[in-house]
Amino acid sequence: MIKSIMTSLPAEADGSSQAPGGDPDAVAAPLARLKQLLETDDGEAADFMIEVKPQLAGVLTPAEVKALTDQVGNFEFEAALKCLSGIASRLSLDIGGQ
Repeated sequence: MIKSIMTSLPAEADGSSQAPGGDPDAVAAPLARLKQLLETDDGEAADFMIEVKPQLAGVLTPAEVKALTDQVGNFEFEAALKCLSGIASRLSLDIGGQ
């Protein structure tokens, strides 16, 4: 049903809003781990983000991946947590403490 709604909506010109359509459950564990790292201001979050970026790109939109990558890479952990919360809500994922 969501797929039919998404296909009926107009696509943005740059395609940055198009989710690849992977299984959201496949990114639940990495997103939960990233959230934990961000909440504890752990610098390892940047390395972890690089490690899981290909996996996230299979489910998240290009804009979401870019936002998370940029925010984590710039140590903007509060902004990254807000972004992560929005992603989890959109994907209906419980990544802890929602």
